[in-house]
Amino acid sequence: MNAGLVIAVCAYALSAAATIRPPGLASDLTLSQAWPFVSAMILMLVVQVVGHVAIAVMDRQPEPDERDRSIEAQASRYGAFALAAGVFVALCTALVTKGNAVMAHILLGSWLVAQTVETVARLVHYRLGG
Repeated sequence: MNAGLVIAVCAYALSAAATIRPPGLASDLTLSQAWPFVSAMILMLVVQVVGHVAIAVMDRQPEPDERDRSIEAQASRYGAFALAAGVFVALCTALVTKGNAVMAHILLGSWLVAQTVETVARLVHYRLGG
């Protein structure tokens, strides 16, 4: 249930980001153009917090063992690397393009890719046995 809700909010965030279309390539984003993007990020944050709290309340598990901590650390490392690479690309893009619309889209995309990389890495490590 939580995964479907997060996917729906991610789809809303991507559609909100797609609506950020400045009049020209050299335009900066205005507050009115950025509002759908900001509201999508706030909604995504709220949904994730509520979902994690609900899962924690319903699924009480014992403390994670060494294998679980190792898998979480490896998945976080991969996700952090993907996010750092995306931020670097966004900063490089900001140097070669006028305006900030392209950079905002790259930052959103890199955040989404980083979360996906972290989740897939966690699933793969658990599937392969740690």
